Amino acid sequence: MNETPKQITGAIAGWRIQFRFAVDITRPAWLSTRWLGPKSHSTMKTIHHILGILWVVIAGYFCASLSLGTYHIIAAHNYRLINLTVTLFFVLLYLAGTVASFFVLRGSRRGRIIVGVVALFTVTASVMGLFAFFNSAPYSVVGITFDVFAFVSAGFLLLSRRYVSA
Repeated sequence: MNETPKQITGAIAGWRIQFRFAVDITRPAWLSTRWLGPKSHSTMKTIHHILGILWVVIAGYFCASLSLGTYHIIAAHNYRLINLTVTLFFVLLYLAGTVASFFVLRGSRRGRIIVGVVALFTVTASVMGLFAFFNSAPYSVVGITFDVFAFVSAGFLLLSRRYVSA
């Protein structure tokens, strides 16, 4: 009971020139392997949930502390506009990261992208010396460890495969 479907060629369709071709689309081997290690979707979901919880706390802390710093800058009446602009940018960035982290917990792909971008901006700000996070000296062991964490979490959030959210 193996019925083969009829092949439609140019002659059957009424065309003057006959042609036949076959298309075999395969992905290269380097695309089919997992770059980030975990083999199952549940493992990647667990990693995303852990990173979502951590970034809710981290981004919320940075948003609150930079908001307080912005208040002190404005209250001093002796501020430069560029300092206020950069500080307000990072306050809004961490506010967006805090909100997007809740969507990472729900399995949202856009939330992962936003939190990954927040992590990359955090690394950039730390490397440029704009902020000393956790009241540590710039380029200290704490700062470098946090930068490595932010960079690795950005990798997991931005480069992981898409999965069906529960």
